[in-house]
Amino acid sequence: MHTGRWNQTLTFLREATVKDVLLPGFVHRDGPVPIIRWWFWTVYLASDLGYLKVKMSDDHGSLLLSVMPELELDPELFEEEDDEVMLISGDAPLLGSTLQPSRCTSFRYWTNSESDLEAGRIRCLELVFSGENRLVLDAMRIDGIRLGTADVADRWLSCGFGSTPGDPPAEHRWDR
Repeated sequence: MHTGRWNQTLTFLREATVKDVLLPGFVHRDGPVPIIRWWFWTVYLASDLGYLKVKMSDDHGSLLLSVMPELELDPELFEEEDDEVMLISGDAPLLGSTLQPSRCTSFRYWTNSESDLEAGRIRCLELVFSGENRLVLDAMRIDGIRLGTADVADRWLSCGFGSTPGDPPAEHRWDR
């Protein structure tokens, strides 16, 4: 039986209807046209049950998952007084459709020796939504979370993503 953050995450993934993938970012107004740059350390799944926050952990090799009833942006986003913070909606390219919210029909996640399920710490997460749309969140980037869609988790695995000698990631799966 799971407790703590992991139990809340499992309940969210099994029961929530995901409406959007929100990416916090900053507006850069240095050129003639403002540019929004995603802050690669956090992703939020917005749903009818609140938000699933996926954050890069401090050790740069794990994702920290937590369920929040209300959207709370990381304080690090507001460290610079003149930064203009915005949320970027990634619903169409990342969920596959803007027409209807999506239920998670299955998911895979990977753990390694640094993972701690009760604390919500895993290595990588692949979500499959209705319509077979996939969203992959991977922690093995120097500059933050790597996002992918379609069969990217299997491609990354075939290239040895997340493998450390003597500590290969273990795959876990849930299907509706």
